[in-house]
Amino acid sequence: RRRVGEGAARPARYAPAHPVRAVLPAAAAQFHDPQAGHFHFPQPDFDPLELERYPCFSLAVDAAKRGGTFPTVLSAADEVAVQAFLDGKISYGGIHRLVEQTLSEHDPMPGENAEEVLQADAWASARAAELAGR
Repeated sequence: RRRVGEGAARPARYAPAHPVRAVLPAAAAQFHDPQAGHFHFPQPDFDPLELERYPCFSLAVDAAKRGGTFPTVLSAADEVAVQAFLDGKISYGGIHRLVEQTLSEHDPMPGENAEEVLQADAWASARAAELAGR
């Protein structure tokens, strides 16, 4: 007999009452406005991000702005760098340095097709692994 977890059963629980949900989870009830028929969420209040404390965030923003295959290279290099850290090959602070070095050596492509994206991913993974092994 197959058991279905709570998350998987949730859509089936709401389906008979569609389009109105008969029961709202308690956590969501505080945001629901029954008269308006939709949810209202307060504006989040976050402290400013300490960029020097999270250097990979700036790398990710820069890769997104540059576009093309840069986000792919960032993702692949980060995966390799984190694994290298977990394997004891580099320090925690070495993660962003390895990702940054891989990005700086990348010869970008437009990333308009799967072939370019896969090529960039393979190159970045290999280059980051090479850099981590030094």
